[in-house]
Amino acid sequence: MIRLGIIGTAGSCFSERYLPLLKPLFRKVQIVTVYDPVLVHASRVASIFEAELSCSFQRLIDRSDIHGLLMLSPVWSGEMPVAAAMQKNKPMYCSQEVWRSLTQKQTLETLYQETGATVVIESECRYWPSILRARELQATKLGHPCELNWHISTEAFCNPEFRNKKISMMLDGICFLLQRSHITLAEPHGTKFYFMKHRNDAGGSVPVSIHFSHPDTPSDFLIRLQCERGTIDIHSSNHLSWQLEAESERNLLEAEQAATALQVDHFCRHVSGGLIPLHNITNALWNDRQAKWLQAQLEESFRN
Repeated sequence: MIRLGIIGTAGSCFSERYLPLLKPLFRKVQIVTVYDPVLVHASRVASIFEAELSCSFQRLIDRSDIHGLLMLSPVWSGEMPVAAAMQKNKPMYCSQEVWRSLTQKQTLETLYQETGATVVIESECRYWPSILRARELQATKLGHPCELNWHISTEAFCNPEFRNKKISMMLDGICFLLQRSHITLAEPHGTKFYFMKHRNDAGGSVPVSIHFSHPDTPSDFLIRLQCERGTIDIHSSNHLSWQLEAESERNLLEAEQAATALQVDHFCRHVSGGLIPLHNITNALWNDRQAKWLQAQLEESFRN
């Protein structure tokens, strides 16, 4: 059985988001010890899992009987637990809330490159059931991507905090969906971009157009992907529709494993020796930079 330690248990995000997905893992995962700077937070979670309390994150990381770490909410020590885990070569899963709170990310990337340690940065959208189903449809029925339309609500775009989070999350999911990680602007001050596999790979580029939709006239889809032989509309994390000539279908994927639960499951499989691709610090930093650049382009277009 995989033995894990938890660092950071504060906030409603932890109780509402992470506790429900950890409980189904009981059969193959044991939460051994818990640390949070606020003792009452750590005690509450430790009692749920019948785990020990740790008096410091360093003691938790130093334990030889811990196979991996879940850092799920920010703590006073900032980047220090992530750096300490890498130096001990202890695999760590880092939530998006933690990742957004970190300020020395470049330093962590340098340490990551030096140690080769396993650090998974949570990336929800690429694990959406609808995104995974869309990837499957491309491979089995609809063929390669040709063009993509992405709708962003003007109401959400005017909220800086929500905008930053949403664009970063969706951008990562779209790059995963298209299997393309280089972005260029199609025209100055526009909202059309080219997503490419490699720099200057014009032959393999997919045009991506971003549209602002008003709350009074919302779009029926978040993403519309035109493929070689049909179209996919992604409406939400677990709802998509697709069309192939006269054949059309709606897929409600509510029974599928939720995105965050799937990513934690992949992390646990990796810890136990599975060869599963993981979203690491380098991937997350790339997405941060691309999202920041994309937001700057869209803000200029939005003002105009």
